[in-house]
Amino acid sequence: MNGISLLIPTYNDRCLQLARDLWSQAKELGAPFELLAGDDGSTDKSVVADNRRINSLSGCRYIERPLNEGRAAVRNFLAREARFDTLVFVDAGRGVARDTFLAEYARLLSQHRMFFYGGYVMERHSRANLRSVYEDARASRHTAQCRSLHPYLDFNTCNFACPRDLFLRYPLDERFRHYGFEDVLYGKRLHAAGVKICHVDNPVALVGFDSNAHFVAKWEEALATLCQFQDELRGYSRMLAMTDNLGRFRLLPLVRLWHRMFAPLERRQLLGARPSLLVFEFYRLGYFACLLSGGRGGRSAM
Repeated sequence: MNGISLLIPTYNDRCLQLARDLWSQAKELGAPFELLAGDDGSTDKSVVADNRRINSLSGCRYIERPLNEGRAAVRNFLAREARFDTLVFVDAGRGVARDTFLAEYARLLSQHRMFFYGGYVMERHSRANLRSVYEDARASRHTAQCRSLHPYLDFNTCNFACPRDLFLRYPLDERFRHYGFEDVLYGKRLHAAGVKICHVDNPVALVGFDSNAHFVAKWEEALATLCQFQDELRGYSRMLAMTDNLGRFRLLPLVRLWHRMFAPLERRQLLGARPSLLVFEFYRLGYFACLLSGGRGGRSAM
């Protein structure tokens, strides 16, 4: 059916304002639309109560799933629930960065049958926040021009649009139940299928900061996912490429030794008021090297 389905996967994130902003832009387009927010078993009752107000917007539904089944499963669920032939996915925790956001995706998809990834930008910066420091250092990599150099490696599910039938033909891999890398493997799958990903300048905004502790914990979870699916992700992960190179030169034992000795000090620095990106890179590398050897990598201090 001709129209746009706006899909917001969420887990313990408030998305009422995002829904309102997308709803307003959809109303201005004048095309048939719906908005579905899929809650993947959120445990924060105050967040759920706030998000339920989405149901008061015409054409909008807040769907509460009883169990947390993972980022891939909730996206596939939303695509199956959608009624219209154009899908626009925006993660909760993001904001609308431009008044032309939906209009641009509608224009692109009226001309081409492919995946479009619009990227993201930081709304504000803080030297005391590790996520902010991390994203600020990588801002140049997030431009459409830079992403287009590696279109399948640099695809991210936080903000993309595609034809519904194409997504249903190539759903996300639901083995990915924990955080991280489901979008990387998805890019690999689309590449193998010959489905084009076009990188465009149509960003959403990161509107809030993870705490330093939460950001480190998310990366630890993501690296565990990478370790679990390393055989399938090889060639699509810079971390795997780095550890493979270190392994060839028999340097991984030294990296593991460093991590076991200094991980507590590194983590303390990362959770402090002036987190260092260099320390974070050492911490991630050491953590992953320990995971590859069957170790735990180090416990997160929350």
